[in-house]
Amino acid sequence: MSVDRVLINLCWLVPGVVGGSEESTTDSIRALTGAAPPQMQIELAVLPTFLGAHPDLAESLRCHVAPFGVGSKATRIFAEQTWLAALSAREQPSLVHHAGGVVPLVHPRPVVLTIHDLQPLEHPENFSRAKRTYLNAMIGRSARAARIICVPSQFTARRVEELLGIERSRIVVVPWPVAQRSAAHAVDSQGSSGAGFTPYPGWTTERRYILYPSITYPHKRHLLLLAAFAELQESHPNLDLVLTGGAAQMEDALTAETARLGLQSRVKRLGRVPFDQLEQLYAAASVVAIPSSYEGFGLPALEAMTEGVPLVAASAGSLPELLPADWTVGTDDPVAWAGAIEGVLQLDGPLLGARIDKGKEIAATFTPQRTASALLRAYRMALGSDVSTP
Repeated sequence: MSVDRVLINLCWLVPGVVGGSEESTTDSIRALTGAAPPQMQIELAVLPTFLGAHPDLAESLRCHVAPFGVGSKATRIFAEQTWLAALSAREQPSLVHHAGGVVPLVHPRPVVLTIHDLQPLEHPENFSRAKRTYLNAMIGRSARAARIICVPSQFTARRVEELLGIERSRIVVVPWPVAQRSAAHAVDSQGSSGAGFTPYPGWTTERRYILYPSITYPHKRHLLLLAAFAELQESHPNLDLVLTGGAAQMEDALTAETARLGLQSRVKRLGRVPFDQLEQLYAAASVVAIPSSYEGFGLPALEAMTEGVPLVAASAGSLPELLPADWTVGTDDPVAWAGAIEGVLQLDGPLLGARIDKGKEIAATFTPQRTASALLRAYRMALGSDVSTP
């Protein structure tokens, strides 16, 4: 029996640094590992730090470990152009899957490419000049070098087709798997996610909060949510706004506007939090609000629904693929956003239960099996054994 060997390039994946793409990529590989047929062998090219961060994958898959540490971005790029190219030429895998959005200039073997989104092209303000220049030079060339391009949503598929001129027949939607809610984070009738859990300093069971987990990039529109929250403060004196995620360009503006509105005591800026704490924050929230104008997949929305939290989201990017239309807001008017959030806060009894159940039903369709099936199809298409149009 001949074996197709697929080498997945993770030299770009610095554990704890690359954000949600680390979780989505490693969970996709876990799904793939459990579903790959005997005639397909999955191997990884990784940084040394990957082994400790993801020991289950390190133990279950053959890992080719780069002979250098994390180093700088330039070091990792150079290694992909040299060490990875030499590894591919020596090992002769059937395919090399570049899971980080870029194909090195030297790629001796057939290529599958994952593009998580086209934010570098559509929101260049979020990137340094050096990174912007590099990605502008590499993204289109990488897409053209790939036999098959994997994307997480129909929205991203359309943008790849429109902006990069890639034929739709070469694009496969591979939705990320969403971890299903664990019993450990069940919410009781008072909104608490378990004995001893305190979402943020000063919280009590009498207080409710809106949660928005997102880095403060301009397109995430934190100021829009803050303005909507200001509209709600008088009618909901026990309501807080909890913001998680790293600091980016809008951090100072967010801090200044919070102070101008006099909301410092009610806006809780927690920064980056561990994933288990984020799960608990979801579980105890009254509503998750996602005003982002650009999402390549919409993982926070699915995480919220998995945790049984009602949400309101922008009708933008990939979010309309995930949510019923009446759960979205198609404007940047803070009064409209306040009204949509108010509508969720007023839900109780059967109406609230129905909305939560609908969210769980949607999230439950994003299974590891669905991810693995789509990824295997992409590999077979690239290998020439499945040439049907996706």
